[in-house]
Amino acid sequence: MKHQLAADLLPDNESNIRALGFVTLGRRFLNNQFDIIDDRLDVVSRGLMGMTLACARCHDHKYDPISQKDYYSMAGVFFNVEEPKEGGWPHRLSDRKTMRPAHVLLRGSPRSIGEKVPRRFVRFLSADSPDFPADRSGRLELAEHITASDNPLTARVLANRIWMHLTGSSLVQTPSDLGLRCPPPQQAELLDYLATQLVVKGWSIKSLIREIMLSESYAQQSIAFETAMEIDPENQLYSRMNRRRVDFETLRDSLLASTGQLDLHLLGASEKIEAQSGSRRRTAYAYIDRQNLPPVFRTFDLASPDAHSPGRSQTTVPQQGLFMLNSSFVQALADELAGQALQKSAGKGEGRAVDWLVQQILLRRPDDSERQWITKFLDEPSGRSKNATKEAHARWSQLVQILLSSNEFSFVD
Repeated sequence: MKHQLAADLLPDNESNIRALGFVTLGRRFLNNQFDIIDDRLDVVSRGLMGMTLACARCHDHKYDPISQKDYYSMAGVFFNVEEPKEGGWPHRLSDRKTMRPAHVLLRGSPRSIGEKVPRRFVRFLSADSPDFPADRSGRLELAEHITASDNPLTARVLANRIWMHLTGSSLVQTPSDLGLRCPPPQQAELLDYLATQLVVKGWSIKSLIREIMLSESYAQQSIAFETAMEIDPENQLYSRMNRRRVDFETLRDSLLASTGQLDLHLLGASEKIEAQSGSRRRTAYAYIDRQNLPPVFRTFDLASPDAHSPGRSQTTVPQQGLFMLNSSFVQALADELAGQALQKSAGKGEGRAVDWLVQQILLRRPDDSERQWITKFLDEPSGRSKNATKEAHARWSQLVQILLSSNEFSFVD
């Protein structure tokens, strides 16, 4: 987290300079400096501490102990940085050579300048701490306050998000707002324990993931027993594992992996993954155009890249099913798998090829009823071609699309 705010001010800065993209890759707001700073403060405060600092831009926070002075004390940090386009990396920050004073803007208007405020961390978390040094922006000091062991917010926010990612539900109803308006978490002791473990083990995310995944809660099955449903229908007590939706990145990677085409090499530049690009890289390396997000990302509920988002929406819409049935990307993968299955069918027989195909996609063998349905399906003509070879390939390709578009294969009598 320190590198995300002040990588240029830390040792070994060149190898970590890209971490600054956390604050520099946001919206430009027609180059309105005050809106850019507000966006950065919102991303930093909600993203790292679950604190709605941006609510104090025009007035003292209505619910949490955050004053308008706190807002502009923090804004003064980003008011004294610039983005030098050098070293082959266009999004790096550096402190201005001459520091500029920070002022409260009355009602948030740059035309109504109020009293001067020092650059410093929010007061309710640092009442006895000194102001940031006058000769630098204070980004490094801000990063140290955020990651301090006595800051009660950061570790809880990160621990909660890791738990949410692994289990499918959040310990806190509002993951990006841990203020007074946030309903108290039912599992507050668990959240505190995870946050403490995170700090004690040197902020090691890997260690916390291991702690959670080796727990009895994580090892449970997702089937709900009748008594558990009566006592805990929303599973707030984690009496069972939550059933989780497959996100778009996992879906696309699994489709590529099923054909043996997933590119697993690490690092490197991002790539456009639309069907026409032909990219087979893991979806984590997908190029994201914040101003023109490709439709496939919106179809599968990718969070907005334009602003901080506590989590992704989960929708079930026709476009998702149509993508699996009609997109050129899935069709190309289906044709590839169909060709592989046909080759195995010619060498080892249709039954062995069917077993291989279901194993490749669903990671298990078909049972007798499923095998019978598949055999019947393959024997029926598709009507796509009078050429026997093309007809067989088309039928196998249709079968692949059926298997790919379902979480679990179900045969039809």
